[in-house]
Amino acid sequence: MLARTDVTQRQQIEALTYRGGSYQMLGNYDRALVDLTNAVDLWPDSAIPLINRAVTYQAKGDYKSALDDLNDAVKLDPNDKTARFERAVTYNFLGNSARAIAEYGEALRIDPVYWEAWYERGYTYHDRREYPHAIADYSQALTLNARSTEVLNSRGLAYLDSGDSKRALSDFNEALHLDPEMAAAWFNRGLLYLHEKNFDLAIADFGQSIKIDPTRAEPWYHRGRAFFEMGDGAQAQRDYNEAKRLSSEKDILWYADVAVNQETPPPPSAASVEAAPSIPKAVAVDDLSACRAAAGAGAIDACTRLVKSGAYHGETLAEIYINRGSAYYNADDLRAALADYSESIRIAPGIVTAWTNRADIYDTLGETEKAIADYGEAIKRDARNDEWWLSRGADYAEQEDYLNAIRDYSEAIRLNPDNGNAWYNRGIAYGMMENYDAAIADNNEAIRINPNDSEALSNRGLSYYRKGEFSPAIADLSKAISLDPSYVFAFHNRGLAYRDKGDYNRAIADFDRAIQLDPTDAAAWTNRSRTYMLAGKPDLAIADAEKAIELSPTWWRPWIDNGLAYEKKGNLDSAASSLSKAVQLSPDQLEVWQTRAAFRERRREFADALDDLRHAAQVAPDNKAIQDKISYLEAELQQ
Repeated sequence: MLARTDVTQRQQIEALTYRGGSYQMLGNYDRALVDLTNAVDLWPDSAIPLINRAVTYQAKGDYKSALDDLNDAVKLDPNDKTARFERAVTYNFLGNSARAIAEYGEALRIDPVYWEAWYERGYTYHDRREYPHAIADYSQALTLNARSTEVLNSRGLAYLDSGDSKRALSDFNEALHLDPEMAAAWFNRGLLYLHEKNFDLAIADFGQSIKIDPTRAEPWYHRGRAFFEMGDGAQAQRDYNEAKRLSSEKDILWYADVAVNQETPPPPSAASVEAAPSIPKAVAVDDLSACRAAAGAGAIDACTRLVKSGAYHGETLAEIYINRGSAYYNADDLRAALADYSESIRIAPGIVTAWTNRADIYDTLGETEKAIADYGEAIKRDARNDEWWLSRGADYAEQEDYLNAIRDYSEAIRLNPDNGNAWYNRGIAYGMMENYDAAIADNNEAIRINPNDSEALSNRGLSYYRKGEFSPAIADLSKAISLDPSYVFAFHNRGLAYRDKGDYNRAIADFDRAIQLDPTDAAAWTNRSRTYMLAGKPDLAIADAEKAIELSPTWWRPWIDNGLAYEKKGNLDSAASSLSKAVQLSPDQLEVWQTRAAFRERRREFADALDDLRHAAQVAPDNKAIQDKISYLEAELQQ
């Protein structure tokens, strides 16, 4: 030993650990392992030196030895969050992402505010193309560390990969606001602009990425693509050439992925001065690595070769089916993905990911009952994962089974009180059950977790509106609009609050904006129609109601509005026709019978009005007001 005789054994261990860590940082892994092994020998009943040595084995690429050390560390202290975290990292290196996710879950069970574990588990889900789960974990990491540009950038990519360009752009913008020198965020925002064919902005962002780090091949290549799309073949050629010059073997793998996914722009026309270069020829890649990419035809082919080889069994074979299923899913071949996830479940039913992935597909296919069953199986195997409870709750809500939805959301909240989505979704369920005070309380929690959650603010505003508290409703909806000026739902609901408050001009302005943002929203047209009626403008009311009917001809509500507006103008035949159409379309709706009954009563057609009210009483047999009205009309007819 190199330690002096006048220092304690603990000091020796600390000195060896510190020096071993220093060697590791310098890349001298063998010297680091000597010191850390001595520390392990001196302190055999502690997980700490084992974890430090495992991290060095990771850095050296010896993942089996790293896993052995971490297994020993977990045996010594099952509640050591760092041992769990590093074991998850090692499982990822070994390609066992399902085990990695489980280990990150253990780390979070031990320390729910361990933001790095939320982030890394999100990254693992992201790598598996499980974007909703990735986004949820990234969001939780940001709740705990809101200024992490790395997490913002990663969540932006997950949003982009899942097709939500708007939220992706918001995250990239925030990352760049916090760190204008973050080359990766400039590059990723450039990819977003390139995807949206906004080539000028893409070129500018790739240029910023290149300015900060001119040694990466990818920004040069993609800027070349943008220049090519703009018709500047010469500049595209120069950027392609620089990308080829910079590309290392690692970058060539990236180029191969681009080629597999057919992202290369087509060759320029013969009129171009220079031809665009071809993608460098892909180097051979291991089928296991290609299969684990879980994207593109290459991944499907690689996974298929592994299956046919007969060399893999048990959980490893099940993982191969999961990866091929994910590749099929990303290629929109849902039935093939479903078959692969089912086969994975048959082989190794203990792997939770196969159940949840299959549930996601059932959700996409509208087979909600099957999705609920699969989330139930996942919960049996990992009842501590709040995301499974949240997902099953959402499926119950989809079936309008709000009691079971609330039960599942409540369990998700118990497991993770900082899961803003669980509070938000439970708030919606309470609102659907007309428990508006509970809905407001839950949205308060969602807003506490994320004060800039425009959807929670809008939902709380809607609950205030439904309680008849128009001022707080308008305040919440206005803040939601300030956070998201394109939020149609918030404009629509604020319009309702202004209308019921009697401020028709502001209501009409909000419905105008909602229609401008989404001209196909029949509800906005019909609500503006009603507002025009209240404002004494029946011609405009008729025009809007007829537009709503054009957009949604089987919806009863615009027919009601159309009928009442025609009555206001004195066109009673058209009014009667529209109101009767509403009854024909939805005879189970109380309002259609009551509205036509009132219209007929105003025309002194008491027998017909009485007939309508009797139908209304069948729809709502406990409604005393209807019974009283029936008694009144029966008395009128006897006079």
